[in-house]
Amino acid sequence: MNHAPREWLDRDILLLAAYAPQRALTDFRHRLTPDLEASCIRKLTLPETDPMFEGLPHQSLRLKRNATYVLQNHLHHLSNEALRRSAKADPVTAYRSRHLMTDDRRAAILLASSFGVAWHTDRHTLGPAFRKEIFKSLTQFPDEWLKSNPGFPHIFRRLNQTIGICFDAKAIASILRRMAPAGRSPLCEYIASKI
Repeated sequence: MNHAPREWLDRDILLLAAYAPQRALTDFRHRLTPDLEASCIRKLTLPETDPMFEGLPHQSLRLKRNATYVLQNHLHHLSNEALRRSAKADPVTAYRSRHLMTDDRRAAILLASSFGVAWHTDRHTLGPAFRKEIFKSLTQFPDEWLKSNPGFPHIFRRLNQTIGICFDAKAIASILRRMAPAGRSPLCEYIASKI
């Protein structure tokens, strides 16, 4: 299938999707229905998965069932951008998967993209340990939090409104002190807006 002439494959897209899902996604995506595209995504095997997700349109990863499958089966092989998009599409699976990451930056991507679902996913276990996890993640990877959210005002408001975590001025100043210099500017702007 991968070496068949294009004109033969163009006639039978179902056969191509069944036996050569990567070629179907690469060369014939315009002919795939959303269900057929989802089927091809689920059939991809590693190592083909990571490069494929770079080229997939955002709406493909926004389909919850595709994002769930990808997060459950290919979590460690996704690029940071594909990981972020998948986490946005299925925040519950992303939130539950964050502790599976060995890289703290990638765990921060999952947490920053999904923290808003913590209140109904972990409502009985949210407490000082979770607050500490958020604090550490915000301090070490503010850039990832800003890529996943529209800014610090949004982040702090959602933390307060959905989870009940309120960082007072002293805690925010502590985050600022521990943060690498490159990440301080957006937080300084947030602090200045509160004065």
